[in-house]
Amino acid sequence: MNEAIEEFVTSINECNHVLRLFDKVDSLTVKLICNQQSVVIAFQNGKALLLDESLSVDTVCQIFGDLDSLLTLIEGKERLRILVKQGQLKVAGTFRTTLLLESAFYLTQTGKSEDIRIFS
Repeated sequence: MNEAIEEFVTSINECNHVLRLFDKVDSLTVKLICNQQSVVIAFQNGKALLLDESLSVDTVCQIFGDLDSLLTLIEGKERLRILVKQGQLKVAGTFRTTLLLESAFYLTQTGKSEDIRIFS
């Protein structure tokens, strides 16, 4: 999961159009929890950062789930609210934060390897 998170953080930092979603947010920290493993991502100052888990940081949102479901979310293959509705993930946070994170993960789509072609 750590490799997928690192890829997500790198990809989202290259997507200015996605990071603009966080312009009005001072600081947002989210903790992704899978079994005994957890990862903290912070969105602040126009960047996404991977934080050291040993730091005591107040998280605004926590997302719980199994490895496959979290990878599906991180790679942007499915929307967060769909995974919650299907019972694959649980979210502790406000609806607004959930929508914001859903947009960030879905728009970044790190797991998408095929080209997108637009026809006019």
